[in-house]
Amino acid sequence: MVQFFEGQVFAAARPKGQDGGLGAGVTLRDAVAARVPALGKGFAAQPLVEARLRRALGITFSYHAEHEQARDQFERARALYTRHRDPDHPDTLTSMMSLANSYSALNRPADALKLNEETLAIRKRVLPPDHPDTLASMVNLAGSLVRLDRGVEAIPLLDEFLARALASPAVDPRLIPAAFSLRANHFQKTGDPARCRATAEMLEKWNRTDAGSLYAAASFRAVTAAVQAKAPGADAAKLAQDDADRAMRWLHQAVQAGYKDAAHMKKDHDLDPLRGRTSRSCSPTWERSSHPSPNPPRRRARRSDPGHAMRRPLQVSS
Repeated sequence: MVQFFEGQVFAAARPKGQDGGLGAGVTLRDAVAARVPALGKGFAAQPLVEARLRRALGITFSYHAEHEQARDQFERARALYTRHRDPDHPDTLTSMMSLANSYSALNRPADALKLNEETLAIRKRVLPPDHPDTLASMVNLAGSLVRLDRGVEAIPLLDEFLARALASPAVDPRLIPAAFSLRANHFQKTGDPARCRATAEMLEKWNRTDAGSLYAAASFRAVTAAVQAKAPGADAAKLAQDDADRAMRWLHQAVQAGYKDAAHMKKDHDLDPLRGRTSRSCSPTWERSSHPSPNPPRRRARRSDPGHAMRRPLQVSS
């Protein structure tokens, strides 16, 4: 391995054309990417090392939103693990979930669904029901179902996940807000304000006090207000107003807890029902963001990819 990195990766910073050099200005990312074709030959006698490196490369490409390159690395890693480990081995299953995430990012939801179904079925068979990897697969599968407008099938999975995860200190903490987001996404799509509200209340009962969680609470209440405003009924407007008021109170708490990303608030369409409101408690962050751009993009439903709920790719290790 040392020889590979010496001759293939570190050498890339040498002058261009000299002993494998790519030039003094080469980035580490470009140096690594340029040597990907040499991985198979360099580790022909160490296939498990190659698999591990390819999965690490896939994660790096995912961070850069280079999803085709990530997919290629995850596919190769999965093949190597399947051949040299076992189809049920944790490394194989982790590579399968990573590959499913790439398929989702490449707008291949049916392929992601199939792989997530396979991964969860195996993990349920070989792992305890409360194992962090089993729980992670439940959220991934639910994300695929919601994205394919099969949210009715996703809700029981999400509710089972939340019941188990909220009592488990070992679960990846990013998965819980992702699950809440998927649940809200489904009910937003179906125009169900009561269940949007119930999801918001579930998140609120989680009792998180960090700025990100408080901001999420504001977003969920604002989404509920938007869905409620479009619902029939004599009390629809009042209920929507109540939810918007709650959203503003959560937003106030988020800002007080340290949330300062005015640029994100300005482009976050979940907050559209709150635009134009003033709040001295949220100034100056909210005041800088409460008026959308003159030509805002068309509003889209919340994304159903669970990795989107976090600021970085969701890669759960075994």
